[in-house]
Amino acid sequence: MNLNQYLAGFLTEARKEKIARVLAQRTRSLVAVVEDIYDPHNANAVIRSCDAFGIQELHVIENRNKFRVSARVASGSDRWVELHRYSTAEECITKLKQRGYQIVATTPHGNTVSLSDFVPKQPTAILFGSEHLGLSETALASADLRLKIPMVGFCESLNLSVSAATTLYTLNEKMIEQKLRTPLLEPDAQEVELKWLRASLKRAAQLERGFHPQNHG
Repeated sequence: MNLNQYLAGFLTEARKEKIARVLAQRTRSLVAVVEDIYDPHNANAVIRSCDAFGIQELHVIENRNKFRVSARVASGSDRWVELHRYSTAEECITKLKQRGYQIVATTPHGNTVSLSDFVPKQPTAILFGSEHLGLSETALASADLRLKIPMVGFCESLNLSVSAATTLYTLNEKMIEQKLRTPLLEPDAQEVELKWLRASLKRAAQLERGFHPQNHG
């Protein structure tokens, strides 16, 4: 018996089945990036969208504004989605490119590709800017392409939480169609499962102290 199996023994069957179902749908093929988000409601809504669509990573650039997690708005989703924080856009984008991600910046301005026309060809990191200023020039200049949500009304852009939810859902579906959306592999899946098991148990640390592999073979 390993630690995952041991901790799972303290959960109900329904909870264990829920963790298994959600884990099977998790991916790192598509990740979200937010830069200098001012409104905590929008910031936390993005976490919920990531969780809802099986996106395991949210990358947070904090040039000026700190990313604040609100338990009420995030509805606990911050326990299931990994947050990676950076002080500059350059640092974040460099690391994502090193991991093989195509960098896609969302903006209503400039030479953009419509979300409906865009077809992902590789793992993709989608960038969202602040509510008032959008993405920084550094982020835009570092992107492999710029993306916009096609609109036919008078407004130029949507609220960040709506824009992120729409874009993440659409790209997630496109990656499934292109067979680019891969599940978590071992040992990654086991490590994520362990984090979730710990988050599901109020006394996880205490329970772990009672785990001795030689006694739970």
